[in-house]
Amino acid sequence: MNEAIHKSLRYLLNKRLSRPLAIAHRGASAWATENTLGALRVANSLGADMWEVDVHLTRDRVCVVCHDSNLLRLTGKDICLGEADWNTIRKIHLLGGGTIPSFADVVTLALEMDSGLYVEIKGKGAGFAAWQEMKKQKFSYAILGSFEKEYVQELRDADCEFPLSILIPKGHDPFALALATGAKIIHPCWENASSSPQELITPELLIRMQEAGLEMVLWHEERPAVLKEILQLPVLGICSNQPELLVPFPVSTNENHCPKIVCHRGAETFAPENTLSAVDLAFDQGFNIVEIDVRQTKDGVPVVMHDSRVNRTTNGRGAIKNMIYDEVSKLDAGSWFDPFFANEHVPRLEDVLVHAKGRGEVYIEIKEAEPNLLLEFVQQVEMIEECFFWCEDIRIMDQLRLLNKDVRLMARRYDFKTLDAAIERHQPQVIEFNGLKFTQNELERCREAGILSMPFYMGSVLDKLRKLIDSGADMLNLGHPELVKKILLSKNNSE
Repeated sequence: MNEAIHKSLRYLLNKRLSRPLAIAHRGASAWATENTLGALRVANSLGADMWEVDVHLTRDRVCVVCHDSNLLRLTGKDICLGEADWNTIRKIHLLGGGTIPSFADVVTLALEMDSGLYVEIKGKGAGFAAWQEMKKQKFSYAILGSFEKEYVQELRDADCEFPLSILIPKGHDPFALALATGAKIIHPCWENASSSPQELITPELLIRMQEAGLEMVLWHEERPAVLKEILQLPVLGICSNQPELLVPFPVSTNENHCPKIVCHRGAETFAPENTLSAVDLAFDQGFNIVEIDVRQTKDGVPVVMHDSRVNRTTNGRGAIKNMIYDEVSKLDAGSWFDPFFANEHVPRLEDVLVHAKGRGEVYIEIKEAEPNLLLEFVQQVEMIEECFFWCEDIRIMDQLRLLNKDVRLMARRYDFKTLDAAIERHQPQVIEFNGLKFTQNELERCREAGILSMPFYMGSVLDKLRKLIDSGADMLNLGHPELVKKILLSKNNSE
């Protein structure tokens, strides 16, 4: 650990010695409205170590968290933060949902969630105000920085005890800026400097950084190919709108069994269920399988929706089977969950398969659709081995097996008197158990038969999740997979 880094960072460094710190850029801004308390909560659940937030002062000198100095982009209203009082600002609703928080509220939330703060100073005096608020709340785990030299110099000259960073546009000398400001962290913001910006972080640059006693935080990055390389660099942290990409689902660091995770209706905790956003976020977190529900429109298009009617999860009304796809495709399938997802639509089965191909598997629950049509789509994208099916209607299960001897089926143990009865009826490749209601003998019987065991649990009780993780099951079908990720990360960090 570099001695130039202030002791306030030691806590976070000790938590994440094996990789750069995951810094959520304006919170999890790919999945919630930037710089809102909601975006910060999501970032925490997705594994972020720190939240990057932007600070300004209102006209009455209240420190608030917002990137822009003018609210036109975020609200549609031409309001300057520095020309409005906090009492006015706090009542404004953002177009994507949420409101502008005070920095005091952000610090309180960070204390509650044990998160660090990376504070980017956007307005004059905001850095000093943020510093004083953190002192007031006895908050220790923070970095303060800015593109503006004078904002960093102000804190240096005031003997700020927090480590300072200087944000560096392409074409500027990071070492000259660090020397001029007293910053101990250099932060290249070079995401748009090249299609391969990682190549700009040369061995020579890193050696000079170490010789100068500095640390480095990198720009916000979401491109997998770039992330793969910069995650190997000896840097303090990396920013991202998608912090889950920086902290993928871990494999145990010891030899303990680590089950595959099935995300029920996708990442339904953070995105509207059964949408492409929910599917993408499940795979982006590093999970293995998404579960979706499929129904068929009046004109024969398989679409992904749990309910028989569109009322609950869209702005429409009526039964899927009585609507043509053109009608369904125009529905808003996101606003019911959060205004941030207002542009989300009801996906077709083929859309989900395309998003999943090469990333993971799909568990298809057939609610009301022709099995031959579903198999046709799965075979077209060459994913017959990456999908498995279940339907409550036993006749559909029988049809699937007759249509394709290689189709993978799931059977529910609790639908049969015995495990052997479930195996004999469907010749399944997966057996689902209800929570912890199974025995080790049943898991062993599944293994002997070459069948994958899959308990399902929609709850969030950590003790139950720990028992499921350690049960020896092959897969877990979960409503809160992010909690398993957090449990395993905590376990790995303690080893």
